[in-house]
Amino acid sequence: MATEDQFYHHLGKVWIAGGGGGASGTAIAADGTTVTIKSAAIAVATLGANTLVAAVVGKKIRVLAFSLSSGGVVSAKFTSGASPDLTGLFYLPAVGSSVNQPMSSGGLFETASGALLGLNLSANIAVGGFVSYIEV
Repeated sequence: MATEDQFYHHLGKVWIAGGGGGASGTAIAADGTTVTIKSAAIAVATLGANTLVAAVVGKKIRVLAFSLSSGGVVSAKFTSGASPDLTGLFYLPAVGSSVNQPMSSGGLFETASGALLGLNLSANIAVGGFVSYIEV
């Protein structure tokens, strides 16, 4: 039975058990395999490419949830490796602007196999938050 700070979510692909938000936990895929939900802090402030999660040989990084908050006017997009865009631009128009995507058991987007997860910024503006993901 789940405690008050846990949740169980099912959308046909994985069952997720964890603390929500940027918390880590476990996921059980439809085929019965168990994967670990990992979480990485986002703390970047450099124009262009920024690494959020290092590449894992032979694995894709599937993002399940994320939150971004800006220290000023900036646009951001998630990337796979050096350049392929995984998302369109997220426009953060003022200090404290945020974009939040709650947990999705099917995943929101994923990198190519063996590619890092990056965040590309349009300016040298601080962007913080978290990303929750699994390696598949």
